Amino acid sequence: MSDNNSKKTVKRHVHVGRVAGAAVILILLIIGIVILIQALSGGKNNNNSVNNNANVSQTTSETTTTEATTTEPQLDVRYQYITVSADDVHKGQLILVNNWTKFQAEEGADLVSVYDIKNDSYMVKDTLVKIHQDTTDPLTTMLTDFANEKGLYNVMIISGFRSVQRQSELYDEDLQKTGLSYSTLVTVPGFSEHHTGYAMDFGLYSPDWSSEYDGTGEYAWINENCKKYGFVVRYPSDKTEITGIDYEPWHFRYTNVPHSYVIMDNGMCFEEYIELLKQYPFENEHLFATDKETNTQYEIYYVPMEGDKLQIPVPATEEYTISGNNVDGFIITVKLATASQPDTVVSVPEMTTPVETIANDITIDTPTVTEETGSVSDEYTVTTTP
Repeated sequence: MSDNNSKKTVKRHVHVGRVAGAAVILILLIIGIVILIQALSGGKNNNNSVNNNANVSQTTSETTTTEATTTEPQLDVRYQYITVSADDVHKGQLILVNNWTKFQAEEGADLVSVYDIKNDSYMVKDTLVKIHQDTTDPLTTMLTDFANEKGLYNVMIISGFRSVQRQSELYDEDLQKTGLSYSTLVTVPGFSEHHTGYAMDFGLYSPDWSSEYDGTGEYAWINENCKKYGFVVRYPSDKTEITGIDYEPWHFRYTNVPHSYVIMDNGMCFEEYIELLKQYPFENEHLFATDKETNTQYEIYYVPMEGDKLQIPVPATEEYTISGNNVDGFIITVKLATASQPDTVVSVPEMTTPVETIANDITIDTPTVTEETGSVSDEYTVTTTP
């Protein structure tokens, strides 16, 4: 009995052991399956996370690209961009300098002695009279044409570029003469158009007498035709309230064509013209004007200055010039290969300057002239000029 019972006990233990082992294996198998499922599930989540991150990066990239595109407007194929700085507003042939707008460009840049470039058609006060190099050819051509037309050779350039220091000397001299605390005859230093080199004063010379140039009689030809050469009578008789300067038929300012045509044909002063051009920004209608001597048409538009640097649209293939206005923007003048449309009919802007007018009379002393060169000694003086 005991042997049989012992065998039964052994068999029962073996059966129980087998069951327990199978249970352990089953549990381990279940745990392994669970771990595998979790691993597979985690991989999918990680892939989803990577994909999501990729989607975010792609969206960010697309957004950045869109923003970069919107900051630079699309241009017509005729145009391209060039970069200018805020300082460039104070440079160019069309800078406005008056009693309220200070000259801020480099002083004395690109000057030429009139004595070195003149011919026998006109005279110059002395070898010290200088003007901007852009004005030399137009000036000589104009006065040569005048001499050929009228047979008169006594027009004299008595003043051109003037430094701020020289303007200060003239201003102080006038204060000493008048005893006043301010001058009513000489422009405040730094605010004279003569600082630009684009302005000049005419006088008349004769061996027996000298006189003020008044633009009348035979000399009216110059004042009437100066626009053909790029010059304007800077201070018209009917614009005193705007320019702040009394009528000066002897004072000419170089603006180049076609600007001189637009100014004089429409009875404007330079202040009005600078204001007018703001009505023709690049984005809108442009101003068209023709040089009637060459029948060349020009396209003109305005770009306001914004910030320290600015990208200006300019023609990609056509000849153009850029000038600051010394106030708030740039004037682009495009020389067209062929006329594209009728010239613009402009309306003179209404504007006044609420300040006192400054008279700028010129007093001329009798000069001495050398016959060989026609030059005039330093004794020829201008006592009051703008």
